[in-house]
Amino acid sequence: MNKRMKKLTAVLLSAVMALSAAMPAAAESFTITNSYHWDGEKWVEFSSDTGSTISKTDRASLLKKLKSESGWVELEGSWYFVKDGEPVTGWLKDGGKWYYLDADGVMQTGWLNEGGVTYYLSGSGAMKTGWVQVEGSWYFFGGSGAMKTGWLQQGSKWYYLSPQNGVMATGTRTIGGKTHSFNSSGVWTGETAAATNPAGGIKNILNSAPLHPQYSVSDRLNKDVGKLMDAILTDDMDTYTKVRTVFDYMIENYTYGLSGLDILLNDEEMFALYFSGGTNEYMAVEILETGVGVCDNYSAAFAAVMRAIGLDCEVVYGVAYTTSGSGSGHAWTVITVNGTEYIFDPQIEQNIALRDGTVHYYRFGPTYASIPGRYDVSGYIPFLS
Repeated sequence: MNKRMKKLTAVLLSAVMALSAAMPAAAESFTITNSYHWDGEKWVEFSSDTGSTISKTDRASLLKKLKSESGWVELEGSWYFVKDGEPVTGWLKDGGKWYYLDADGVMQTGWLNEGGVTYYLSGSGAMKTGWVQVEGSWYFFGGSGAMKTGWLQQGSKWYYLSPQNGVMATGTRTIGGKTHSFNSSGVWTGETAAATNPAGGIKNILNSAPLHPQYSVSDRLNKDVGKLMDAILTDDMDTYTKVRTVFDYMIENYTYGLSGLDILLNDEEMFALYFSGGTNEYMAVEILETGVGVCDNYSAAFAAVMRAIGLDCEVVYGVAYTTSGSGSGHAWTVITVNGTEYIFDPQIEQNIALRDGTVHYYRFGPTYASIPGRYDVSGYIPFLS
């Protein structure tokens, strides 16, 4: 017990001794044990065998003595954090760690549901992040402390966390009508029906797509696309890996915003292309060279690279909707394989990833039918030919 705790306990004990003589016989009481008091020369342990009692009607007066304390204080087995004479409530960051104190100021441990979000607090009260084992089951908590559910990617490995309780899956699980396998460490090892990936079975689809490379009428765009492909793609990659590598690169390296009109105003070719219908050409060059752009730029650049790989990729415009149902004008891309359009939207995927630092691939290859209500198509923006 530190000196501050000993001092506080002594203060409490002094109050106890002063009040005990006048305590009503019928008063409801509780016991303080293993405390210390000041005998005038030194701190002396107060016996847990004899203890001492004080009526709950006087508890308020004891709590008032917390006003003379600061920082962490233990009282009757519960921890409080006193600041400016008052117990702190809610979230508290101390020593680089987060703690949660309830409405009475009592530090919480174990499971916590706050504002519809599930957290786990260690025995010392500190909020946990990353992988945590609780009673034999594994859970994952993001950087904010929020418990994750659903598909989780860690490096090149995928895991599945129960949407109901967050427990990491092992063995076999039926997810979205398909049976998936996981090893004893929770790593996804594939679907039993086909060798696909957890993003939705797009791997086999992309790898089966016929390739017919298409290039732009803009030499500048062709050079920009070629430079990017040389930098991040290799000949031994299959089509799926190339698509995902480009998708990941855009999410990790591009910034949403307006880059200005320098390219448009200072390059005669770009100026002429833009005003003759070459919107995609200009938008793609802008973000490939500056790293900054809006949804139109992301989509045009992604489509330009996909077309150079040989895939049938188009830029689509219309309305995109959030989970709450609000919609706004947007541009995205689709890759068509065997007559079916598969959505690739790196800009929205980047927005989703910014929430928790994880790329979930929700907009990497779904069909419109698999995510109903997310897009309304108005039309397509063609590349010049």
